[in-house]
Amino acid sequence: MAELNELVGTSVAKQSDGSYNVFIGNGQALVVGTDAYALTALQSPDDPNQVAVGLVAGAATVLLPGQILRGGALGGLLEFRTGALDLAQNSLGRLAIGLAAAVNAQHRLGQDRNGQLGGDLFAAGTAQAIASSANTGTAVLDASIVDYRQLTTSDYRLQYDGANYTLTRLVDGGVQTFAALPQTTDGFTLSLASGAPAAGDAFLIQPTRIGARDFGVLVTDTARVAAAGPVRANTALANTGAAAIGAPSADPPAPAPALQHTVRLSFSDPGTFDVFDVTAGVSLAVGVAYTSGAPIAYNGWTTTITGTAAAGDQFTVEANVGGIGDNRNALALGLLQSTALLASGTETFVGAYATAVSDIGNRTRAAEIAQSAQATMLADIERQRESISGVNLDEEAAALVRYQQAYQAAGKTIAVAQAMFDTVLDILR
Repeated sequence: MAELNELVGTSVAKQSDGSYNVFIGNGQALVVGTDAYALTALQSPDDPNQVAVGLVAGAATVLLPGQILRGGALGGLLEFRTGALDLAQNSLGRLAIGLAAAVNAQHRLGQDRNGQLGGDLFAAGTAQAIASSANTGTAVLDASIVDYRQLTTSDYRLQYDGANYTLTRLVDGGVQTFAALPQTTDGFTLSLASGAPAAGDAFLIQPTRIGARDFGVLVTDTARVAAAGPVRANTALANTGAAAIGAPSADPPAPAPALQHTVRLSFSDPGTFDVFDVTAGVSLAVGVAYTSGAPIAYNGWTTTITGTAAAGDQFTVEANVGGIGDNRNALALGLLQSTALLASGTETFVGAYATAVSDIGNRTRAAEIAQSAQATMLADIERQRESISGVNLDEEAAALVRYQQAYQAAGKTIAVAQAMFDTVLDILR
């Protein structure tokens, strides 16, 4: 029993005939009378990437939920997987997905050393929907991330009862019910890719589980790193006013088609200006009221003009041709680490990583304390057992001395009797 309890927590019931029945979990029989049942490893019906525990009962194998197996090495491993490992993978996955999405979006708004607009810098895993192997329907679900800012670190279970879908957030038990797909929640969308579900079908939704696993760098040529801004501003040399134009920046989420067109801003008087797209040959605005420092946005870029302008002053926004030494987009990329973009805008990437590391550290320390407490409890129980059924070496040594003395006394008795018998025989002769 001691060896069995090292593997999984058990309970024992003594029978009237002196035999013992052995149970695990919430009363699942392992030994009953002369019948013994075996534990086996099998593929989880909910997640084929995980191993589950089954109880072999004759020709059938019954799946044992991980939460009912407590104690021992097996219980510890299952608790570590659900309580620490899964959460750590989801936390790192969300961080990887968010980092890739934010960096890629900003990188696409920059320009590389070859004068080309930036592309995706990182790749990351995406959401996955796993059908239970017990499903009887033919439905195949598609899960896709639509807003990394809303993602949580939880997995979800989707169940279909024949009329409605029920989506349960496993980390806190939050439930949503809807009649049809697609549906969007917590930053991801569920849709029916093919087939049709049947009543009782279930799906495991993992929005962030493989995010970190599939994270990778897509750009290995440093010349393709979009460190520069894609547009720049120029001030006409003939300007007579004291106004100055700031460096323009590309507007998210994606570069506009006319972003790098040459655009001229001409002041007809100190209080108004006209906007003309030189590349397309079209007017974008006429008689725009001028306010010093107010944002000016056209063709997917935004800039500001500050100071006092004069009639006839002109400013130009154009493609950043030969923008060597321009690191505006690199600075914007660097600012992402301290910008609250995760958890609905409440966590930064640095903060999310620190939270994940802290959580793992706290769980590790809690496990160490629990191990120490269990070791102390085990030692006390073993001492109690030894006091009842154990061997006291001092008592055994004293008993051996008594047995030795009794043996020697018996030997003396036999010797005396032999001597007396010999004497009697001599007399008779």
